[in-house]
Amino acid sequence: MGRLQHRDPQGYTVGGGVEYAATDNSILPLEGSWTNFGSISVEGESDETDATYEVTQDVSNWSIGTGVSFKF
Repeated sequence: MGRLQHRDPQGYTVGGGVEYAATDNSILPLEGSWTNFGSISVEGESDETDATYEVTQDVSNWSIGTGVSFKF
């Protein structure tokens, strides 16, 4: 079985956030981001038949975070 793997290592991140002042001394942040890590492709040929295949997978991730900040 022959295999050939391709990688596209270029990626990017897009994100943003907001903060809400719940009281004079406490802040509630909310942040989110989406990251694209590129794609991975594998192509090959079966040893048992003449069939060929190609599989491509896009790799990405969502991240969401929150917290509490206190001012003294």
